[in-house]
Amino acid sequence: MANQKLSRGDWIDAGLAMAGEAGVDAIRVEPLARRLGVTKGSFYGYFATLESFLAELLAVWEREVTEGVRAQVGAEGDPRGRVREMARALVAHPHRTITTELAIRYWGRRDAQAAAAVARVQAAQQRLLVDLFEEFVDPDEAAYRSVVAMSVRLATPFLEPKDDHAAARIALVVDRLTR
Repeated sequence: MANQKLSRGDWIDAGLAMAGEAGVDAIRVEPLARRLGVTKGSFYGYFATLESFLAELLAVWEREVTEGVRAQVGAEGDPRGRVREMARALVAHPHRTITTELAIRYWGRRDAQAAAAVARVQAAQQRLLVDLFEEFVDPDEAAYRSVVAMSVRLATPFLEPKDDHAAARIALVVDRLTR
């Protein structure tokens, strides 16, 4: 193995990538170390157990898809443009891929800690969308549009899993929702 110094973040990044590719259940110390080109000992220099690693991975993911997205969207400017920026923010960062989110949502179906994180993420994202939409439509319409936006994002991989035009279709929906 190569003698390279990794950070906690390197391990978390690799874990989130692995979750998106193969699911959270595929995350194990040895495959992670192999992926990073280091020994397992490097992992244990940062994390006491796989469980503590998974807890930190979940916390980083939650922070990225809530606070990270909110920071990228900003608090000022055209609300329609900020909705479009939110759509971009949810795909522009490696921790925010839909495959990673779906893997964590699946994990949340059998793990209370992951379920609680997913619920907080969903509430935060929906609140941000509703707040943005309410800047140019009434509250009922804002609630409706936020549900449509979140549903399209989550459902598109199932409806068109091998479609290279899925991003364009999502952009079309966002365009319609921001009219």
